[in-house]
Amino acid sequence: MDIDVRELKAKLDAGEQLVLVDVREPDERTAFNIGGKHIPLGTVPARIQELAGHEDEEIVVYCRSGKRSAMA
Repeated sequence: MDIDVRELKAKLDAGEQLVLVDVREPDERTAFNIGGKHIPLGTVPARIQELAGHEDEEIVVYCRSGKRSAMA
């Protein structure tokens, strides 16, 4: 499922419990950070277990343009 920035902001403003996963590179996260767990795309296979326990929650994976988050 795709979610745009406006939809995400509305969910966050409404207090919805979301698990945010940032798949950008560390320097991108330093420049702008909305929070969430930082798992750069190249490390997702090795670190996917870090999301265990969130299977019943909405997980939002994000990046700068949407390409990497779609790959994740």
